[in-house]
Amino acid sequence: MSGNQTIKVTSLIVIMIMLFYLLNIHPKSVSILQLWKNRTLFNDTRQCRIILRERSGRLGNRLFMFASAYGLSLKHSCHLYIDSDIIEELQTSFEMNLTNLLSKSQLNNFTSITKIENHCSYIPDVLHSLNNSYSIELSGFWQVHKYFLDYMEQIKQQLRFKQSILDRVKNFLEKNINKNISTTVGIHIRRGDFLLVRRVSSDNYIFNAMSHFQIKYRSVIFIIVSDDKEYCRKTFGQKKNVLVTPDSFTAADDLATLTRCKHTILTAGTFGWWGAFLSHNRLGDVLTDSKPDHTPLDANCRQDDYFPPWFKFLNNTNSNILSNNEQYTTTVVIAYFPLSKSKYNKGQYQLWLENLLGFCQSPIIIYTSIEYQPILQQLRRNNSLRTHFIVEYNSLLEMPPIKKLVPIFEQQYLTDPERAYHSVELYAVWCAKSFILNRSVELNPFQTKYFLYIDAGAFRSSNYRFERWPYEPSIHSILANNRLLLGMISPLSRQFCPLSYTVNKGPIRHDLIEGGLIGGTSDVIHWWTSMFYETINNYISKNFFIGKDQCLMNAIALTYPHRINMMISFRTSCGNIWFAFGPLLANQAEKQKLAFSITCQHQNLSEVVIPFENICNDSRNII
Repeated sequence: MSGNQTIKVTSLIVIMIMLFYLLNIHPKSVSILQLWKNRTLFNDTRQCRIILRERSGRLGNRLFMFASAYGLSLKHSCHLYIDSDIIEELQTSFEMNLTNLLSKSQLNNFTSITKIENHCSYIPDVLHSLNNSYSIELSGFWQVHKYFLDYMEQIKQQLRFKQSILDRVKNFLEKNINKNISTTVGIHIRRGDFLLVRRVSSDNYIFNAMSHFQIKYRSVIFIIVSDDKEYCRKTFGQKKNVLVTPDSFTAADDLATLTRCKHTILTAGTFGWWGAFLSHNRLGDVLTDSKPDHTPLDANCRQDDYFPPWFKFLNNTNSNILSNNEQYTTTVVIAYFPLSKSKYNKGQYQLWLENLLGFCQSPIIIYTSIEYQPILQQLRRNNSLRTHFIVEYNSLLEMPPIKKLVPIFEQQYLTDPERAYHSVELYAVWCAKSFILNRSVELNPFQTKYFLYIDAGAFRSSNYRFERWPYEPSIHSILANNRLLLGMISPLSRQFCPLSYTVNKGPIRHDLIEGGLIGGTSDVIHWWTSMFYETINNYISKNFFIGKDQCLMNAIALTYPHRINMMISFRTSCGNIWFAFGPLLANQAEKQKLAFSITCQHQNLSEVVIPFENICNDSRNII
């Protein structure tokens, strides 16, 4: 074979190898918006893989990419590959403990990889938009909290700072902050390259944000981290209550400093975002700057995709943060007494309580023991939101109407067909609700017109972090006619129509009325409480089961339908029927911000809250 022929054959082989590589191994690149437009289906019968090799931007961007890849892999049970350079870089700052990662040799076996480019667009169930590619490589920035917010605790566990970093930050703070100062506010000021490529936050915004905290708290110190510390010292450092972190601090040191502050002020950039997200004080205020203009990168960014629901814009804080002069018409009432036998542990309940107590700005009365008051007080932002604690009982079993029922509970527990899931303590929880609500009406520390008892664990998702809850116009429309508000979680059996039931016939052991929602004016709550405990005494005399409040509530509601407005939760599209009253009593703007369905956002309360005497008039309500 001649030299020219050899060169031609060799070239042909090289071309064939390159074509094979391009067709089979090299990632196919696709925009996430185009992916959503096509909306092809994902075949769940094969194992998916999430791949992260790209290293865009600096630390904040790197954390978004890591969190999105990690969150998607957890959500869809995908295998995860992260390039070793990325892991090594993050491990210089964080105590990461990633297990079961794919190896590079395993990655080389994949024959089809789709690279998805994304800046900050949120596509629900993004993996379900893919066709025949099960190896997905993330490209771009992926600055969308919704891809990983449900796995916030797992991500924070991976992003625990190295002890050497924490020690350095601790020494700096202890050396420079007086122990009498109770409130620390971290400020991230991004300048540097942003001065050239986009608008930075104004000094006026930062001073106004600082004033917000100085008005709200008596003793405040501000701790600034920045990529331009000299500028910050000149501009803000003249104030006695302002610190700028040392020039010797690394980016990780500065980020750790932000996480150790009680509250955060953000400017442009993802660095400060992560300082607030990783904060050890999950209930702190996070203020950010709202910009009227957008860079090309921001064109497809929705604020509620980028900012978690607890981040607030400074120009909205007058409506979002409680004013001492603001008047509310409704007091929310809850009780928290952990049970020795429960399906859920204390940690789980406290996470749910945080969704309610850390965000709801209506006044709240909390019944609990002295032991748990400090925990709940912290969740309630250390009483910066209106709160009244009642701690005279260490247990629900000590409450006056319950004390005398304990022997009955103990006896009936032995024959309870659901005793595997029930307990005497649980009977006490159920049967104490009316007493707790009525006692709150008698005390009325906030001088409100309406009262709403809800189960302490009812807000079981971060989607339930409502501030204006219950929404005043909604609650007024339901309770102003002096009827009791209850919730109904399943259709009424046809045998009860037309309504002619009397309470003397006994309890109704159906899942009909839910026990986690009772509301009304003082008059109707007094009536309800009287009826509830009269019914208990009546049923004891007839040897009826009294432990489960729903059975009693069913009987009373069907006997006195003209006294009750019923929320038909089973006919709504607002999530779990047991907890649908949360979004139903919220305003549309908050439901939209928290990503509830369009149907739920526009749900008309007049369609799902009806006079109970009309329940049989609509076939959708009976079965």
